[in-house]
Amino acid sequence: MKTTTIKKLFFSGAAIILLNSSCALPLAMMGLYGATPFTDKREEPSPDWNIAVPEPQRIIQITLEGKDEYDYPYIYAAEYNLVRIKVLEGATVENIKLKTTAGTIERTAEDPTLYRLFVKEPGIAVEITAEDGSTGTYGLLVVETINFPLPQPCLNLQENGQIDAETFKKQGQLMLLSNEKLPGLCLCSGFILTRIGADGKKESVKNDKDAFSESVKVLTAKAQKGDIYIFDEIAISCPGFTEAKKARGLVYVLK
Repeated sequence: MKTTTIKKLFFSGAAIILLNSSCALPLAMMGLYGATPFTDKREEPSPDWNIAVPEPQRIIQITLEGKDEYDYPYIYAAEYNLVRIKVLEGATVENIKLKTTAGTIERTAEDPTLYRLFVKEPGIAVEITAEDGSTGTYGLLVVETINFPLPQPCLNLQENGQIDAETFKKQGQLMLLSNEKLPGLCLCSGFILTRIGADGKKESVKNDKDAFSESVKVLTAKAQKGDIYIFDEIAISCPGFTEAKKARGLVYVLK
């Protein structure tokens, strides 16, 4: 047990009258009011008081799996997020209980230090606490919930607009453009491709992956100047998604 020494000092108990400039009394008259001259004289300090101060509790580290500890602490709303705990020597992982001020958090079956956190609402601050009552250890992490920023589908690194017919024919899959907040493991899990020919005829083909199927290739092989190709119902799957999400469609006019 760590102790802290506190010394208590006592000043002369005589009253001191403080005078302002507007109602000052002559110094010689101060004795009439029972005041004593100002002095720095102090009595001897009283005996030391010993107060027990407990040592700081050991800390349980709580981190977001897949993110650097210096990253801005955010999680994705309406998706499963992985939370990792690390305990110092002497603590027992099995006895630790995690709590969250919003959503749910549960330990994974495959790893006692890994938890799944699910919060439905975006734009709120969530406190995650870890406690082990038997050892006095604890931990705290505050995160913000944000909407998952879907990657942007594109063809030949072009999101929309005009594209050369011969260049269009050479494409073989939809690509995804991600930003710094994405885990980089998202995939296009399907789309519907529609061709509107220069004669107004419309044809549609469904595809269940990012790479073009043979039926899609047959449709793109018909590309010629004036055609319009529309990629619609683009499904995006990412780690932690409870289900695939729909990205906005793409429209290309062939030149």
